[in-house]
Amino acid sequence: MSFDLVTLIDYEAQLSRDSAAAVDTLRKREGQIHSRILAKLTDKRTALLAWIRELKPGEGPWPGVVLVRGYDSFVFILFLAGFFCGVGSIQVFLRYDGSEPVNVIPIIAFYGFLQILLVLWYLLKSGVARMFRAMPGGALIALLRDFGARFIARRPHLFSVQNFDNRVRDVFLQRLKDVHSSLLISKAWQAFQVFGLAFHLASLGTFLLMIAFNDYTFAWRTTLQLEAGLFHQIVSALSLPFAWLSDFLHPTLSLIESSQFDRFQKGFVRGEALATKDWWPFLAAVIAVYGLLPRFLIWAWLKSYSYRYLRAYSPSDFQSEGLWQRLSEAQSGWTNESLEAPRAVPDQTLAEISRTEEKSCVLIVWRETDLPGEAVKDLLQSRFNFTVRSSMNAQGLAKESALIVESLKAFDSLVFVTDPFELPGEAIDKIRIAVRAKFPKALLLFAPLEKSETGLKFSGDKTAWTHALKIYRDPYLGLLENA
Repeated sequence: MSFDLVTLIDYEAQLSRDSAAAVDTLRKREGQIHSRILAKLTDKRTALLAWIRELKPGEGPWPGVVLVRGYDSFVFILFLAGFFCGVGSIQVFLRYDGSEPVNVIPIIAFYGFLQILLVLWYLLKSGVARMFRAMPGGALIALLRDFGARFIARRPHLFSVQNFDNRVRDVFLQRLKDVHSSLLISKAWQAFQVFGLAFHLASLGTFLLMIAFNDYTFAWRTTLQLEAGLFHQIVSALSLPFAWLSDFLHPTLSLIESSQFDRFQKGFVRGEALATKDWWPFLAAVIAVYGLLPRFLIWAWLKSYSYRYLRAYSPSDFQSEGLWQRLSEAQSGWTNESLEAPRAVPDQTLAEISRTEEKSCVLIVWRETDLPGEAVKDLLQSRFNFTVRSSMNAQGLAKESALIVESLKAFDSLVFVTDPFELPGEAIDKIRIAVRAKFPKALLLFAPLEKSETGLKFSGDKTAWTHALKIYRDPYLGLLENA
């Protein structure tokens, strides 16, 4: 089972609504749902997919279908715009009244060299973006992002039955930006590639139709001191990708020499050229190879990227981990806030399901926190399925950030055991930034613990902690007891 775009949007919308709900309310709801999806609690992604599909008939509203249809409509509008722009563009280049031949240089410059520059610019942006594990952005992406935000802002009913409540919508937009930015950017680039595809497809089709039903003469002319030999070298370089297909696709030196036109003499430099019509196969190939083909390849790669993203996506942000933990607790009988061992369950196979995904973590004992190390490790193992792979004390010194990052491995979480009355500050933020540079999706969890008669317990002002952590606007960061 895997997410599709509609289900992913609906899932994010529900998590956005849940962000304002009480934990007890969410636990009660998950307790009611888990018995209906019992067979699908074998792994996190399957369980969360079953969870959202179980919720959809009853709760809501669900924006997935509306937003995907809105995106598809926008892509169709771009296709139409690209199509008509392509038709108009080639008609401008082929404007011909019989008094002068059509100049091939503007066509070569626009459909050849300009397209090469655009593709190289996209590849350069992609290469730089990949260095930062992102998708290429830019002004067009920012424009589309703003357009999408305005589209959503005018439809608050998609997220809440109360039209005046925009909090859910704002959380939803922030989650999409923080968790799924690469998917959103790939969908945006797909839309713009559809415009390019339609543009060049229409240009090529219109070009061939106009060649078939009209009588054109082609030539080349320019104010620059361009010799026929140099122009032949330029044209030969452009025709390298397709010249092997046919001799007609590679203009010869004799064709170039005979088709040079002088506007002031109102004639060809070397007399009347009878073969100047032979330019059209080369021009059609330039439009197809440098305009249409790159757009199709980029579009196909982006389409494949979006498909692979949705196929492979397994929610790992803080809210998703909290949801998975609540489903596991309901499954194994953990329905209260106690940190003691879970109650015995009559059917032990039910409790085992929640143990199928053991998680590793690096434990950071923050500053002067004085708690029994083994008790903390037992708590993480028994209550949260965390195996402590390594642990260290940290005082908030600058050199400690690098040590903490070096101790982390892929899929590790970072758990801070802190004093309940010391809220995270600048030192924690520096560690967070250092971790994000190497592990963008590593969970950072905070456990404000203190000793009690029965062992360890979460303490401190939970509301104050929640607000302090929200300041970071990090979807992979939160309180351990909410995870």
